[in-house]
Amino acid sequence: MHDDASWCRTCAGGVIEFAYPDGRRDRIRVRRADGFIGRLRGLIGQPLPAPATGLWIEPCASVHTFGMCGALDLVFVSICMVVLRVEAAIPPRRVRGAAGARAVLELRAGEAARLGLRAGMRLAWAATTPAREHCLAHNSIVHTFDGEIR
Repeated sequence: MHDDASWCRTCAGGVIEFAYPDGRRDRIRVRRADGFIGRLRGLIGQPLPAPATGLWIEPCASVHTFGMCGALDLVFVSICMVVLRVEAAIPPRRVRGAAGARAVLELRAGEAARLGLRAGMRLAWAATTPAREHCLAHNSIVHTFDGEIR
């Protein structure tokens, strides 16, 4: 872990960027669920994410909503950071998955629609300087919005 872990996809979290059809861009700040226990626990017993924030679970192709304090939007993402499917307002005590998913972004119910997230959109880790420097220092791949791998 380092001083700016909140910006690093390989540590505690980061920022995901995406573009709308009209060219506008938006961002979602995420916390990363690390390790088997972290992925299994997810948001159990925790407050729902605030607007424009979420939980990134990777590797992950399916999730459960047992123990959640409310409904979640689930965004299933491929290894190429393309949204495969969005499951909206999934109530507690459910299981959902998507074939080919590498990661799941868990958001407060209604947030995916508010942000305009839909299948086919490409997501990317924002190329913030601290994250890029840290990930490069740890030999991690940084996927940027322009499609480059650094």
